[in-house]
Amino acid sequence: MNAARHLLETEGAEAITIRRLGAAVGIRGPSVYKHVPDKATIEDARTAAGLAEQADALQDVPATFAVLGRP
Repeated sequence: MNAARHLLETEGAEAITIRRLGAAVGIRGPSVYKHVPDKATIEDARTAAGLAEQADALQDVPATFAVLGRP
């Protein structure tokens, strides 16, 4: 998952290919399929991880503007 994130952040979504992911983790592209069934699974996992990171980042943000105005 870290390899997909790195490619996404440094080169954009189009850089996330099976061949590039394989190279990033030190295996041949087709060998990636021994670990995940398809590219969509990788994309779904990366999306879920990103949403979880956002949820963590927003954990301590007040839910309303009224809360922000309290001393």
